[in-house]
Amino acid sequence: MLLDEDGEAARAASVRRGGMMQLVGPRTAAGAAKAVAAGHRQHKTGKRSTQLGATFVIGPGDVVRYEHLDGDVSDHAPIEDTLNALPA
Repeated sequence: MLLDEDGEAARAASVRRGGMMQLVGPRTAAGAAKAVAAGHRQHKTGKRSTQLGATFVIGPGDVVRYEHLDGDVSDHAPIEDTLNALPA
């Protein structure tokens, strides 16, 4: 996990920031309602609250073995795909 407070890594990896539809659109509303019902709460956001996420598997060396750029806040890399990209 990389915390990228200044956004330098996000810019270098072309990870987008979200607009209104990526942050609170219809696709994300159901997920937000489910999270709240399960007792999850979002607390204070950081400086880059509109930054969308991404998953990368890198290495050994500087080889990018897997990349998934989130399309909205509910879009995450499939765990199986991420694990399959790990070197043996």
